[in-house]
Amino acid sequence: IFIQILLPIVLSENEKIIEDRRKLTAIMNRKSFKKDADWLNEKFQQYKVKNNSVKELLVKMDIIPPSLAIAQAAYESGWGTSRFATEGNALFGQWGWKENKGMVPENRGEDERHEISKFNKIRYAVSAYKNNLNTHPFYEEFRIERAKQRSGRLSGSISGIKLIKHVHKYSIKGDDYVLGLKKIIEQNSLQDFDKANLLVKRSGSI
Repeated sequence: IFIQILLPIVLSENEKIIEDRRKLTAIMNRKSFKKDADWLNEKFQQYKVKNNSVKELLVKMDIIPPSLAIAQAAYESGWGTSRFATEGNALFGQWGWKENKGMVPENRGEDERHEISKFNKIRYAVSAYKNNLNTHPFYEEFRIERAKQRSGRLSGSISGIKLIKHVHKYSIKGDDYVLGLKKIIEQNSLQDFDKANLLVKRSGSI
């Protein structure tokens, strides 16, 4: 049930990124960017790109493999059973620093101020998670490796299982976290979803 709920949302969010990526590629093939300056500026801000580099934007503007997204959500939320997931759609355990804007972890230290970000919809949690991996300095290696996969011999094929070692900074557990994700992907055959596509676009949102 967890996969059935989350997979279509992950694929839908990936489609939005793919559409933006197609537009960016078309822009890069033109001699002038003036016509699309407003759109580019919006994307530069969204992806936290400095110096208005379209090449950097292309590296950051890419999908998160469904296998990786589902595995991280399953790990962080106990397959959707955690308090953060049930009360705030916080499937990915993302931290926030604005007081009283999220949920306070029970084991938070007295000198700590972080909260777990909460969301009105699962889709918003997925979008925030993808933005995190696509912009935060912690995941630069992840984005570089993803770009290599994108331009490699199997062009366009991005593998979650090959990228998990580059998200070790997502958790203080480090390498043990990576091993946990690998186990979830393999035991549930999640890599099968990395080439999945949405066949029907449904109305409404989750």
